[in-house]
Amino acid sequence: MPLALDSAQRLRRTIHTFQVIARRRPGVSMDQAAGEMDGIGRELERLHPDENRGHYPMVRPLRAALVGDTRQALLVLMGAVGLVLLIACANVSTLLMARGSARRKEMAVRRAVGAARARIIRQCLTESVLLGFIGAAMGILLARWSLAAATPFIPAPLLSLPGFGHVSVDGRVLAVALIATFATGVVFGLVPAVAAVDDDVATALNEHGRSGTTGASTRRVRMALVVLETALSLVLLVAAGLLLVSFRHLVDVSPGFDPHNIVTMRVTLPGAKYGDAARVSQFHESLLERLRAIPGVEAAGGVTLLPFGSGDSRSGFLIEGRTSPSDIPVRAHPRLVSADYLRVMRIPLVRGRSFTERDAERAPEVVIINETTARRFWPGEDPLGRRISFEFASPRWLQIVGIVGDVKHGRLDVDASPEAYIPYLQSGNAADARGLWFVVRTAAGAPAIAPAMRDAVRSLDRDQPMGAIRPMEDLIVESIGPQRLNLVLLCAFAVVALALTAAGLYGVMAFLVRQRTREIGVRMALGASPRQVLTLVVGQGGMLMLAGIGVGVPAALVLTRWLRTLLFGVSPADPRVYVGVSLLLGAVALAAVAIPSIRATRVDPVSALRDA
Repeated sequence: MPLALDSAQRLRRTIHTFQVIARRRPGVSMDQAAGEMDGIGRELERLHPDENRGHYPMVRPLRAALVGDTRQALLVLMGAVGLVLLIACANVSTLLMARGSARRKEMAVRRAVGAARARIIRQCLTESVLLGFIGAAMGILLARWSLAAATPFIPAPLLSLPGFGHVSVDGRVLAVALIATFATGVVFGLVPAVAAVDDDVATALNEHGRSGTTGASTRRVRMALVVLETALSLVLLVAAGLLLVSFRHLVDVSPGFDPHNIVTMRVTLPGAKYGDAARVSQFHESLLERLRAIPGVEAAGGVTLLPFGSGDSRSGFLIEGRTSPSDIPVRAHPRLVSADYLRVMRIPLVRGRSFTERDAERAPEVVIINETTARRFWPGEDPLGRRISFEFASPRWLQIVGIVGDVKHGRLDVDASPEAYIPYLQSGNAADARGLWFVVRTAAGAPAIAPAMRDAVRSLDRDQPMGAIRPMEDLIVESIGPQRLNLVLLCAFAVVALALTAAGLYGVMAFLVRQRTREIGVRMALGASPRQVLTLVVGQGGMLMLAGIGVGVPAALVLTRWLRTLLFGVSPADPRVYVGVSLLLGAVALAAVAIPSIRATRVDPVSALRDA
């Protein structure tokens, strides 16, 4: 619709709510455009200091404005996916090396009869790449299923991003998957392939039975891969732990009001039908009366800008009797409210009085400010009784009669802004109060009371549309939806990484126990007790785990700095998280080592020496 400003709005320089979209001329860079707009803003500040002090244009690309801070979260999740891929590949690489150890004689025979090293390496790489493509095919099917299953749980703010609702496993995704599969198959298949051709042919052919051991270099590579898995797993676990602590701090933040048992509804009156303030006020007052009469409703109120439910606007204001320029911009977020709104929301009254039914159109004009406004613009003073005006050309003075607690408006992790509550009956402008959020406090849920709320609107105007009727708690939960999604995904990746690490450690230790069966049999034949054998095997697994933690902690300290913008109330280097994650990883690793260790204590020396 065309933007039609009346004569009064055209003269107001305190309206800072519009977002301007511009297309740059060819050859003009973003820096040039931003510099020119900054100059215009500073000239406006010089010419009109009261309305524009400290208020400068912020120029940024449209993509950045639409996507916001989602890029950082997506990059973190992409990094987590990469770490899980590395852990899985390292795990498969250790299994391929173990399989290669079992095929040492086969490879030795091939080389003895003239097979070139390059041909054996190509064979091993072909096997690893084939294995990777089989896994990729299963992974693509799982990705299609999980994407369809997860879409209903993606928060609305993310689904509203351009293109996000159309994400699918298309040709581009398949191409990336195939390239990643081939690359990882080659890179991580190369290690066991090289190990398979590095063995001495004579040594491999002269070994007997199943007790032969691989070379020291192969064992070191296998151990290094397990340490790498453990370190990468610790990085993911630390990241998930930090997000978990951050999310708990976030949900523990008080929004400044009691959201329980609050049901919300948006009603916007059309200007063609409700063109004057009297008709707007009559409709709102009649609707509030009908809402209060609904059985089970304790109280009802209205506000132009509902916390967590709408956008926001701010405006400069004058302070009566203050002539010296302020060091900070004198601005607040005005809220037009009904007399009972503060009581319905249970926003605490700090000093002064709340609104009453007497604060109507012909009564002295009043305003209630929040604590942030009082601290910022009247430091060390009592603002009660002072007067402010949001009009500059011809001031309309509003007397401050009360101070209420701060309220979070859009995000729980952002400090409250200066706010001013004004009775909508005293606004004098029909356009300002034509759209209201109605809030009712009731023990009944939104589904139970929604029909009665709709009937209340239709009883006044059967043609009047209304917005969705939702619980206030849902709006708050929706506001932290992106943080919750990040937490769930990163925790899922961390659990997968932990399981892969445990499986890798178990596989390596089981293989080592099997290879050292003869050695263990000799030790026990010479008098070693089961406890000593258990200590030997557990100690070897424990050393791998400690080495992985020793590498992972510094890596986590470096990499989790990227999480700083996603955290709330916790430092990326919080020692409690690192200690807890290390203990968890140690416990899981101990459980993974336990089974091969116990199996080692049950080796029969006679059978082990006979098989050797």
